[in-house]
Parts: sequence; structure tokens; C-alpha cells
Amino acid sequence: MAQGGGADDPDEDPDAWKVAGGTAAPGAIRWRLSAGAGRVDALLTTPAGLVLHGLEGTLTGTGSTQLRTASTGRRRWAAETSGEVPDDWGVTDDGLLLAGDIGLAPTATSTGKTLPKVATPEPTQQWYAPAGTVMVIRDTDVLRAVSLTTGTELWRRKQSTEWRRPAVVGDALLLTDEFARPTCVDAREGEELWTYRELGEGDTVTAVGALPPDRFALLTEKGMLHIVEARSGDRTAARAPKAEIARGATALARTGTAGLLLTGFGLDDARLIWSMPALGLDACWTRRPGGVHVPVVAGGLLLHWKDGRTLTALDPRTGRSRGRAKQFEDTGTAQCPPAVAPDGATVYAAAGRACAALRTTAKGLTETHTRTAPAPVTALTADTRGWYACAGRKTVIAVNG
Repeated sequence: MAQGGGADDPDEDPDAWKVAGGTAAPGAIRWRLSAGAGRVDALLTTPAGLVLHGLEGTLTGTGSTQLRTASTGRRRWAAETSGEVPDDWGVTDDGLLLAGDIGLAPTATSTGKTLPKVATPEPTQQWYAPAGTVMVIRDTDVLRAVSLTTGTELWRRKQSTEWRRPAVVGDALLLTDEFARPTCVDAREGEELWTYRELGEGDTVTAVGALPPDRFALLTEKGMLHIVEARSGDRTAARAPKAEIARGATALARTGTAGLLLTGFGLDDARLIWSMPALGLDACWTRRPGGVHVPVVAGGLLLHWKDGRTLTALDPRTGRSRGRAKQFEDTGTAQCPPAVAPDGATVYAAAGRACAALRTTAKGLTETHTRTAPAPVTALTADTRGWYACAGRKTVIAVNG
């Protein structure tokens, strides 16, 4: 149950989580949060402040989701949740925090109040399709949708298939399974739009991605890449990319005029455009609600951890390097993707304890300031004030932009 709201939370235990103030100078630490006997494992910036997830105490294993004021770090509310690290969380346009995989019902980010009318199942059975204000939930034998604004159930469908995480383009919700044909339903109405029957004999889907505004991409066990129209299910291209693809560590996405599969491919013909070694999804691409990974793009450039120590700015249309940040090459391995500021051009990145604010330009990356974290950085996010880093899972620092 959430506690507090509005002003700073008076119920915060001063012995468990401590906040120390800093200064307002550019590049300086604004505040520092210590988790005491607890732990911090995930950060999320929202218009209402910084949302974090962690453990109240490592011995109890009780999870805590909290909202912290961006200017001071003071807690505004807290909710008891699962101690597992959230995989699927984000904020809707209406300011609702979605974090069902840790057992948190849709919550008003500014106040910590949950929506009382939304009945939620066990955390492991729930996932979200962010089609406007519609939440799609997978129960054991039913697929159903609920309005996030009213809590009203919009539709339900009986299911015998254990669908994987969905991909969403607009209101089109694509469901896949190892043994079933890919099926697309309307997230608002629940009606089946199409079933994909163009896979080869015995082939199955291993990865699926959204290519907004109008297409899906499917990668199969046999290495075929299919491009499909989102509303009709018509195949626009199918090709076997001439690149080694890591099964289970692949995401499909789009940036500008190119598709991304930790490589670049043509949206109209699935032709491989470029290929480059990558550190992996968790460190390179940002996770979004529904288990989806999206690439980090700033100033029209794809930001890419080549080996965990070299941050490269790539032209997503050609894969050519437009510069790299060399200050990380002797500092340790990156554990999280770069964070992009709301201006779309300022980037914050960290590898080991080294953190840097960078500016994307036509010539690549330019450093604006650096900061050494008290421990290796495991999570990073940013807003209009600057950036926030989780260091060693015990400390959060807020740094001015």
C-alpha cells in the first residue's frame, strides 16, 4: 500500500534512507541518497520526480517503490512491492506508473494512490500493452484489457496459449509463442486482426519488434527476418540477414529510415545494411513497458556500447561511426545504456565509476563535464535538471546538467 503523497513524506525512516544535500553548480552533485541497510536497483524519471525501486533491507527482502523529489531527493511516497527488479515499468501520458511485474497496481505517480477499480493478478501473470490508456493482462487462461482511467474491463478472450511479451504498434497487439502462429489483436476492441501463416515449415519466432508507425518485425529460429504490416498482417519482405544473430539477446526496433536488430536492415526489403559487435541489450538498449527494448538515439545518432568501454555514435542509416567517447576505455565495463536528456541532444553515459555528460553534434560526441561515482554505476536516467545514477546499488546521486 502506498504511503504519503503531495508534500515530502513525513513517515520516512531517517535511519534507513538518508539524503545529503549538495550544490546547484553545473555538473555538481545536487543531492546524494544512501539506502542504508537496503538496496536500489532501478531508476525512472517522471514529471513528478524520480521513481526508484529497491529493498527496504537486504535481510527482509521486502521491496519498495518510491517517488523522490527531483530537487531535494526527499521521499514523497512509498509502496511495498516485490523485491524482484522490475522489468516492465513506465509512465503513461496520464501520469500513471505501470509496474505490474513487481506487484504494483497502476499508480498515480504524483500521489502514490493506486487505482482501486483495477483488479490485478499475480505479478508474473501480468503485462502491459501501452495502447493509449489500455492495459492488457495475461491471466492463466484468459487475455483481458482494462481501461487505466476508469478500471472498466473492456474485453476478454479465452486463451490456451502461453503468449510471450507482446509488441505494440498503435492499437495493434502482436502475440507470439514457440508453438503457435503469430496472432495480432486490437488492443482496444479485443478482436483478432490477423494470424500470420508465412513462416517456413517447422520455423518459429524467437524475437518480435515494433517498427512504428505501421509495421512489425519478426525474427525466426532459422534466421529469417519478416517485415509485416501491423493492421493487415501482409508481409512486405522476408530475408535471411547475412549476420550472426544471438538468439534470446536480440531486439528489433526502428530509428529514422532504418530498422535495427543490433544491425541495420531495410524496412522495405529486410536487406542487411550494416552490422557491428555489441555488448548486449541490457547495456545498449533501454527497456520499456511490455519487455520491449528500444535503441538509444540522440541528435539523430545511435549510441552504442561496442565492447562495454567504447561508446560510439553511429549513423543508423549506414552504421558508420560519427565519433566515440574515449574517456571510458580504461574505467570498467558499462552496465546500463546511456540516458538522453529531454532536449534530445544531451547524453549521459557511465562505465565503471566514470560518468560523463556529452553533447551530440554533426561531428559526433563532445564532452561537457565528468563525474566519478562512489561505486560502479548500475542504472542511469535523466530529466531537465540533469542526471541520476545508481552507484553500487547502495547510493543514488543526482547531478546537475
